Order: sequence, then structure tokens, then C-alpha cells
Amino acid sequence: MCTIIPGENILYNITSLPHNAIERTKNIIKILTKLGANIKLNNNDLIIIGQDFLHGGIEIDSQNDHRIIFAISSISSLIKDPITINNSEAIDKSYPEFWNVFRQLGGEFAHKENTIE
Repeated sequence: MCTIIPGENILYNITSLPHNAIERTKNIIKILTKLGANIKLNNNDLIIIGQDFLHGGIEIDSQNDHRIIFAISSISSLIKDPITINNSEAIDKSYPEFWNVFRQLGGEFAHKENTIE
């Protein structure tokens, strides 16, 4: 969320997270950077310069992690161009009705191509 909140946002001491959470955070940082987010790691702190929107127009891999899909989907209305999420079926692990609810809330997606807008 910090990537789409204008201004500087700092998450302190992220290296104290459990190993699997650090790996997930690294994957999300990679994805957000591909989308145009301004994120820097300074020692143990994550510095995020928020902006009004992210660019999109890319293909990303969920790494079969439903939490990554939730994270990207939650900001998708502020991603300028559609994105393709590979392995989006990973969402079924915890929330099989997610895409239906996403659509009811105004989200757009093409399930066959796993593209969300």
C-alpha cells in the first residue's frame, strides 16, 4: 500500500521478519519495482516513495503464493495498465471465491489470461 500513498514511507527493521516472510517481501519488492515503485532497502529499513499510480503493462509470477496475489490485487485499481499474473490459481489455497468477490467490488480481470486491471 505504501507504493501508492504519496510521500516517503519507512518500514523499520524488516530483517527481523522470519525467513519465509523476508523471501516473500523480496518477491513483492521485485514485482512492485517492475511496476514502477520507488523502493530502496537501507540497512534494515525499507524506504518507499509513494506515488499516485504504478505503471503496469507487465507480466508477473505469483510464485504460487496467494499472499502475493492478494497484495497486487489490492492495489490494482491504481495500476495504470493491465497486468498478467501467472499462477493466479494459487489464490484457491485460501480463498477460492476471491476473483468473484474482486469483481463484485469493481475489479476487472480476464480469468483465462489471469489479467487484472
